[in-house]
Amino acid sequence: MDTGQNPRIIDDSGLAATLMPDRTRAQGMRLVAWFVVLWGVIIGIYAANVIGFDLYVRSHWRLVQGDVLRYEEKSAQVGSSRSRPTYWIQFEVEFDPKDAGCNTGSSWAVKMPFPCIGTVKSPGSQSRATAMRWIERHPPNSSAKFSYDPATGRLRFAGESIADIYPWGAMLAFFAGFGGGVLMLSASRRRLEYLKTLPEDSSANPAPPKQPGADDLVDLKLS
Repeated sequence: MDTGQNPRIIDDSGLAATLMPDRTRAQGMRLVAWFVVLWGVIIGIYAANVIGFDLYVRSHWRLVQGDVLRYEEKSAQVGSSRSRPTYWIQFEVEFDPKDAGCNTGSSWAVKMPFPCIGTVKSPGSQSRATAMRWIERHPPNSSAKFSYDPATGRLRFAGESIADIYPWGAMLAFFAGFGGGVLMLSASRRRLEYLKTLPEDSSANPAPPKQPGADDLVDLKLS
């Protein structure tokens, strides 16, 4: 009677087993997950800064009245030469700072209803059509309200919708990157814990048994 013990057959199938069949692959997946999480955090910090600055402007900067004088379309290559250019519109405007004083560095030499001159930049976008929509909302010779910071002389259009200001693409990338990275970390951690329960020389996905060849069949007939 054969008293030897049969090897334990491990039934390990699924996506995790395919991507991380051994400890080396599982540890590599964990490093990739940390990179994805870090990438998501960096994008999230950028989006949070944009949103936080917008809330600060709405609550702390002065609201002033003025006119749009003219505009200039701008673009620049950000990052590598293969990346898409970023487009924005730079407006020249005039406004009345009232008792806050004109701190933009430019003003009319004669008395005018709006004595102070400044510039307003639209948010950058990789879509030229998105940038051009700012011209449609603020054409030359149109009246406008601005948020004005007397300390720095900076200006922004007041009352703009968050749909046109917030970086929705970056926010989506943050949720996808950070959330996906956390899921990958959790999956790799569980996979490593499972693989550590196996013997050092075993594999979660053992090779299929060898099919008998011609020499094996001859040996069986002779025995």
